Amino acid sequence: MVYRKRGANALHRLSRIVRFTYIVVAFSATSTMAGEARSVDYEAPPVVRADELLPKNLLQSGDHRVRDDVATIGNSYWFHIESDLGNFQVTSYTMLRIRVQEIMTVAQAMSRFDATNRELSDELRSELSVRADSAVDIVASPASTALDLAGQITTNLGDTFAGADGLTVEERSYHVTTTEGFVYAAHKRNIANQLDLDVYSSNPSVQKFLNVIATARTAGNFTAGVSTVALPQDDEVTVADGIVDAEAKESLRRLTPADLDEYNDRMLAAMEISPELRRKFLRHANYSPTHKTYIVAYLGALSGVTNRAALIESARGAKSEEGALYYEQMARILAVYHERVGKIRELRSGPQVPVAITADGQALFVVPVDIIYWNRGAESLFAAFIGHAGIAGYMEPELIVTGTVTARAKAELEQRGFTLREKFLTVH
Repeated sequence: MVYRKRGANALHRLSRIVRFTYIVVAFSATSTMAGEARSVDYEAPPVVRADELLPKNLLQSGDHRVRDDVATIGNSYWFHIESDLGNFQVTSYTMLRIRVQEIMTVAQAMSRFDATNRELSDELRSELSVRADSAVDIVASPASTALDLAGQITTNLGDTFAGADGLTVEERSYHVTTTEGFVYAAHKRNIANQLDLDVYSSNPSVQKFLNVIATARTAGNFTAGVSTVALPQDDEVTVADGIVDAEAKESLRRLTPADLDEYNDRMLAAMEISPELRRKFLRHANYSPTHKTYIVAYLGALSGVTNRAALIESARGAKSEEGALYYEQMARILAVYHERVGKIRELRSGPQVPVAITADGQALFVVPVDIIYWNRGAESLFAAFIGHAGIAGYMEPELIVTGTVTARAKAELEQRGFTLREKFLTVH
């Protein structure tokens, strides 16, 4: 009985290999027949409304409102947030979550200061007061207009993960060198930690808020800014029941940027990542200390996985803060998969993104974008994925997406042998 069961499993496995090999060969043949050009009916960027896409807590609160019209640029959604802190144009669902959390946190804290510290409250409101139609630049690199911001967003999946070849980036310094600066920075980190804000946020309103309170504490008002806020419960899956995030958060509270770099460097060295690659990653202009610390923490959760350098090498290609968040999400997805779904054996360099190989030999392609629809960029990228998987001998590659996939794209992907996981980090 055991023999027959094993034989059936082996036969099923062989049939999957034969079927997948046929798909790869057939698809490669049709993709390379340059003399037989065919007309492809690609999809236009999906048109969506905020009230159809977002849960109520993200859509609107007493402190913010997301406009109904949502643009699709490349494979990201482009949202417009209105709030008393200004109007924010954000690209990607992930960035929207961050900005809404920041707006609600600052607004609630300031309301509490009205009752406990009127002087501090007045100073904060003076610093943060903006016109109702004021646009707030929220990306790390200069972007004064919508057109500038759109220029930083990739137009298709192939561009999103274009790789690091030939990439030149400036080094950014977050280091503080004066004694007074160290005290001030420590207060600022503690305040951010208490309110669950990112001390290195690119949101200027958050920075002004933290600066005012840190200045007050440095001047001797040690209770300045003491407050609690109550936000809706997060609906995203965590690694190790939140322990990994909590440890990263504590490191960001305790350590200066220079100390964080040393700490992250040691962690990456323990993963056998080369000194040169570590240096390029840790000095990359588009990664704040927060991005770097969380990526390193998630990679650390991939215990027993070989060649974790493949993700760091790919992450060098981040061309903006949004790009940095893509790779942070990618590392998090891999850590969640490794813990909850199936063990990952190794990471390998793949076509534009690293490929994760599971213990049973399945190939995982992680694409942390908002929406996948069938256009020329998607067809090209997934042709590269399936060609890579076929040549390497992987069966039925799995595609993991943080967002959603249109019905047309699902059909095209299934035809090419992919299995699909959508909304991977969302609690179901």
